[in-house]
Amino acid sequence: MALGSGLDFAGVGLDALPDGAAAAVLDAFPRLGFKKDALDTMMALCAEKPAGVLMHYFSEVGRRHVPGFGLPAIDEILFAAPFAD
Repeated sequence: MALGSGLDFAGVGLDALPDGAAAAVLDAFPRLGFKKDALDTMMALCAEKPAGVLMHYFSEVGRRHVPGFGLPAIDEILFAAPFAD
């Protein structure tokens, strides 16, 4: 499932498919605005449940696209830890 998701999301492994396979799949199942819908979904998750994306790569979407997104970055969390080292 991870391989299929990576291929669908970012094209990872597309070059490993047999010739014509991607075109056949896209003909049968067109993307129909997939990129915009995916970004909209990530932004909604960031806006509605910001703590749910803490330490997750979606938090970068929140920082870039969601006004007032207030979660700290991972390095800020690390350096705010109460340990002297």
